[in-house]
Amino acid sequence: MKIRFGAALFFLIFPCIIQADIFIQQRVQSRGVKLLRQDIKSMEEITDIWIGEQKFAFNTPRFSQIIDRENNFFTIINHRKKTYVQAKLPLNPEKFFPGETAALMKETLAIVEATAEATGKEKLIGDLNCTEYKIEMEFSKLSLKMTVWASTDVSLDWKKINSVLHSNWIQLNLPLAEKTRAVFQKIEGLFVSTELNWSYGDSTWKTTTEITEITEKPAEENVYVVPEDYKQKDSLNPGDLR
Repeated sequence: MKIRFGAALFFLIFPCIIQADIFIQQRVQSRGVKLLRQDIKSMEEITDIWIGEQKFAFNTPRFSQIIDRENNFFTIINHRKKTYVQAKLPLNPEKFFPGETAALMKETLAIVEATAEATGKEKLIGDLNCTEYKIEMEFSKLSLKMTVWASTDVSLDWKKINSVLHSNWIQLNLPLAEKTRAVFQKIEGLFVSTELNWSYGDSTWKTTTEITEITEKPAEENVYVVPEDYKQKDSLNPGDLR
């Protein structure tokens, strides 16, 4: 598999006229599990990530997440139900998520210890030379072992991309954000492929991701906005992100 890299031709010719964003497409596979009293189904899908100057969008066929730094809004969109929930940044998870879910997240994701180290292994993914890193995180009620294949062999500014992704976690005020950012900063390169193995009590599950395309180009129309015919809700329901 060859990873697609590049920039739109007209952006290279007219860099002062066209505002380009960074577009990342990745393949995601996840095994189903019962977690935090919810049944999460196995799935395989393509996700699109857009990184703009003041905006960020994570899109799947099921839902989208949008961060608008210019207006200080965070939005989650449910495409199946044509609904969305929006809140001011920095996010207060206890107001945004259903009460029981927010409490479980806060308790479960209280991080105790986190480490990251390079293994010295290298391999080619697509046409990129990648280095392997192992990350381990221990939380109050679950543990995570993560394998990352990262590459500095990219034409785009991987440091900027990683910085934007990590700072978005901080904006969302997730309970694991600050400590995990310090761990991820030890990894040199763009996260090309990842494997996450979680364990929670008797439950275990695995999620893998792999980038298939990364490029600079003008954002697609309306990629950072809610469709006009969608209805706004006050808070998320447990099934909104499944």
